[in-house]
Amino acid sequence: SRAVLLGDSARLERIWADDYRRTGTYHAIVISGIHLTVLAACFSVLFRFFGMTGLGSLAATAGLCWIYALMTGSGAPVIRSAAGLTLFLGAHLFYRRARIINILAAVAIGFLIFDPDQLFDPSFQLSFLSVALIGALAAPFLAATTDPYADGLRQLVNLRRDTQLEPRIAELRIE
Repeated sequence: SRAVLLGDSARLERIWADDYRRTGTYHAIVISGIHLTVLAACFSVLFRFFGMTGLGSLAATAGLCWIYALMTGSGAPVIRSAAGLTLFLGAHLFYRRARIINILAAVAIGFLIFDPDQLFDPSFQLSFLSVALIGALAAPFLAATTDPYADGLRQLVNLRRDTQLEPRIAELRIE
């Protein structure tokens, strides 16, 4: 469990590590950005459940994620993810739409300023390439398919909005 939660594979028996490698699931015990993303989502939901919103919730989520990143050994992928998450939460703090490509570019530029040789590191390249693909392909797809419904489901008690929305979205609100 320590291996999966904190990336501590020192006490992981060699046979278990070999099994993870053979089945292609070794990445499950390597802490990466996805771990931090899931953790941040859990913190956000938990804070919202307890009525904590706004600046306090954003700051607490970012702070706890940075603590987790440091607890897991401060691996480059986790630190990059924590930096991106901080920018994402900061955009929400200033009521700005957090565009994944812009955040990705800012994090990449920031890390390359401190260490330009990272550009040739496969971990750096794979991290940014995978997130760039998500940002370039998945984000516009979701914006075109699910965002209109999510926007339409806001302020359900305001019946005047029904006439201003597309018929399929107004129908969903009524149902």
